[in-house]
Amino acid sequence: MKQLERASIIRIVSDMVKADAIIDMQEIVYLNCIRQKYNIKHEDEVVAETITLAEAFQTLNDASVSLKQDLWGDFKGMVLSDNACSREEALFLIAIVSCLSERFPNNSMVYSVELPENIKLDNSQVLYVEGEYYKETNREILVHYREILNELRLIGFNFVYIPKVGEHYRALAQEDLHTLISFLYPSATTAQIELFAKQLMALSTSDFCKNEIVGKMKMDGLAHSLPSIMFRIGISSIKGRNIDNFLVMSIEEEALVAVRRFVDTFVSMYKPRILNPVYEGKQRFVYNGFYKQIFDSFIYKKGIRSSVVIDLMHGDILLPEADSKITGLHRREKALYALFLLESSSGGINFNKPNGVKSLDKYKHRIAAIQRKYEIIYENFGGERTKAPQIELPENRLPMISLIKRQFRQLGDLLNQADDYLVQRNMFGNYCVTIPKELCLCYDPVTARVCSFEESDFWGRLLAM
Repeated sequence: MKQLERASIIRIVSDMVKADAIIDMQEIVYLNCIRQKYNIKHEDEVVAETITLAEAFQTLNDASVSLKQDLWGDFKGMVLSDNACSREEALFLIAIVSCLSERFPNNSMVYSVELPENIKLDNSQVLYVEGEYYKETNREILVHYREILNELRLIGFNFVYIPKVGEHYRALAQEDLHTLISFLYPSATTAQIELFAKQLMALSTSDFCKNEIVGKMKMDGLAHSLPSIMFRIGISSIKGRNIDNFLVMSIEEEALVAVRRFVDTFVSMYKPRILNPVYEGKQRFVYNGFYKQIFDSFIYKKGIRSSVVIDLMHGDILLPEADSKITGLHRREKALYALFLLESSSGGINFNKPNGVKSLDKYKHRIAAIQRKYEIIYENFGGERTKAPQIELPENRLPMISLIKRQFRQLGDLLNQADDYLVQRNMFGNYCVTIPKELCLCYDPVTARVCSFEESDFWGRLLAM
């Protein structure tokens, strides 16, 4: 057995012993048996202090099937060595059986993160997460929502399903919602309150996942998450730092079936005595854990995943969800950024000249079309078409890109994954902006609304050139 495997065993056992804040001497006796069985030395325990619970699970997940079977029995014996299984220990056992046992059909993974100080989560909350919208899973949750909610409440958990949170606030009179927001955040302006209320009611699970779970909690592995449920299983101490541990269990069958399997597994280990008293109801709103994080994500505007709106009428590049706009740019830079935003959906713009004669002819034809687009956009930002810079020339293009980067950088940590908003060269050598296509928008003066480039007559014609 490798040292990292031995250290991983001790990491998991150590966190299990400390999980319920009570250390029973029977547990220490059992711990000594585990040390002997797996030949764990003092040096292994020193290494264990430096690795996270997530790293420990990942290491043991790659171990042999026979070792994982032995570990499941030994970990379970460890928990029951004091003739009691606490709620915290039961959650650990669920993590072990779902991550290390072949008997559990769902793919599960433990995440260990150091949370920002302003994020305080509730151990009783189970959050539904997804990296993008999964129609069938969401349909199943909506059909069986009350059953899922009640199943989890019976074992002391509160199910947090973002679309239902938004629906709950939409049911409140607008004046009452504004009053509630104003009470919770007295420093918010009237305009901020109105924008916040609108965003709160339109919030989606994938947006919350990208902005909060990935952006602020740094759980990057969930950026493209399949439909899953997520909950906290405990806290580890690593070199004086508190590290929160979460279990994420994928939903690979009907949502209600997956939840019932989780509930049945939990009840087989621990018998809750009370229902979870913290729940939403008519005229009743939860304000802790993930619920509070939803509010804070809008009021304390850091890590916002905003759209970019090109407003030719007013000459602005707007970040509406972040309540901000890009300043300090001349129309030449604004037009260039708008062009890259437009072309990014088709892979960006490559300015590298090819060597072959035929390829060079194609290149010149394409660059001429790109230059014409740029001149049209430049003109619509208020310039003269004939005075638009030749963007094929690096001495013209590169200083403009550099200034665009500096102005975006001035926003600090306002934007989530801020580098995605910059003009950068991708692996193919193309200049592009890597935010999703649905975040690249424009203001259409004809319809007086914000829409995609394809929906705008002006930008649609440019796309077709």
